[in-house]
Amino acid sequence: MLVFPVAAGCVTDPTFAVVFMTLGVGLSGFANAGCQVNLLDIAPPYASILMGISNTVGTMAGIISPTLTGFITQNKVNKLRYDFFILLADCLNHFE
Repeated sequence: MLVFPVAAGCVTDPTFAVVFMTLGVGLSGFANAGCQVNLLDIAPPYASILMGISNTVGTMAGIISPTLTGFITQNKVNKLRYDFFILLADCLNHFE
């Protein structure tokens, strides 16, 4: 799932970049479907509560990531550890 967005950043042709990003987002639907079914398998009576908690955690990554990215780009912080945290927050956003 992470391979196609990384490949999109490595190509120089915009057409291939769009194709790779489309494949990456399209294939992420399989991961989301698998995660949502697991909650029903683990605890059917509490699936709605667990879904609410997991969606809240996943959404928090989506809220924090743009703010953190804006801070890093405005202050021109080019340290590898900040880039790692942005990538980690983006990956966590896909696991909601």
